[in-house]
Amino acid sequence: MKKIVVTSLLVLAVGVALALTGVAQNAPTAPTPVRSSVAVVDVNKVMTEWKYVSARKTELENQFKPKFEAIKARVEELQKQSQVLKTMKRGTAEYEQMENTLIRKEQDIKTDNGLLSKQYDEQAAKIFQDAYKYIKQHAAFYAKQIGATCVIQVNSADEFQAYNPQMAAQELTVREVVARQVIWYDSAINVTDQILTRLNSGAQQSNSARTTTTR
Repeated sequence: MKKIVVTSLLVLAVGVALALTGVAQNAPTAPTPVRSSVAVVDVNKVMTEWKYVSARKTELENQFKPKFEAIKARVEELQKQSQVLKTMKRGTAEYEQMENTLIRKEQDIKTDNGLLSKQYDEQAAKIFQDAYKYIKQHAAFYAKQIGATCVIQVNSADEFQAYNPQMAAQELTVREVVARQVIWYDSAINVTDQILTRLNSGAQQSNSARTTTTR
């Protein structure tokens, strides 16, 4: 009788062990913890206050300023000649000749101004492209330092009256409000100033990335 009881207990123990093993095998594994820290950067503020961008914009403006002034002088001269044309008698050969000359000059000025403006815009865009690349690199560096897994671009210059009491509500259109990707964020996750400080200090900034604006 004792032998039968012991055997039954052993069988029961084996059955329970097998059952527990099956439960353990079928139970879902615990999910691996995922970091979800987020940081925000005001790219517009960085572009405005970063000395590197300011220096390159000033360099570009100084390069193109004489060229735009030359076109402005041509426009002023054209306006003077147009006033002279008004004093001439319509229908005369002299009038038609001068009128045709002024028309050609006006077309030439528009063409030259358009080409110059395009060159300026292209080189200004290159400055911001280079700057954005730097901002992205430093944002990634700083995010890793604080354990953030995502950096989101924000623009703090056009927040609601709660953040800027001096701004009238009507200055913000519905379309502008709805288009915002970030509705609210804790100021503690705004790392704009930290990144701006690093950029202005020249940390890890390669001079080779600076391309000349001269053509």
